Amino acid sequence: MNDGYEPIRSYQRIFRPERRIYQVEGHVLPVPGGVPLRWLAYATAALVAVLALSSGSLVVTVLAGLAASAAGLALGGREEAGLAGIAVVAASWIAGLALGLLDWPLRLVVVPVGVATLATQAAPDGRRADRFAASWLALRLAPRRRSLGRALPAAGVPHPVRAQLWVAREARS
Repeated sequence: MNDGYEPIRSYQRIFRPERRIYQVEGHVLPVPGGVPLRWLAYATAALVAVLALSSGSLVVTVLAGLAASAAGLALGGREEAGLAGIAVVAASWIAGLALGLLDWPLRLVVVPVGVATLATQAAPDGRRADRFAASWLALRLAPRRRSLGRALPAAGVPHPVRAQLWVAREARS
């Protein structure tokens, strides 16, 4: 059935090998194939996010909202910045409440491991999960139509033109 040949869909895996940890101080890790460094980065970031969100601090919620507002302002406009800020404040508050209900082993071990595994394994559109999330967010926050750096009204919506037209006779006739 198969002659042993498979088409290579992307040379990215050949030219960008994934760095992995196979042993720590001479002790071999009991994970076949080693642990990817990207998995460790995702797990660390998820643990820091879990600790920050589950603390219930108002400062964390406000800082997350301000960061989302700044990103929305850079990508879209004032409306997008306000929408992004409000959405992130609400989401971080709800996530903090949900994480506060979990017992410490679930909150500090299982959630970061699950997030890291999902982020490492998922490849929507053939891209890494963080790159896909950043481009998806930029697409959602950016206005649909732009001209000269400004957002345009949606197609089909009347836009009043405030201009004056002066008509006069030609001076030579």
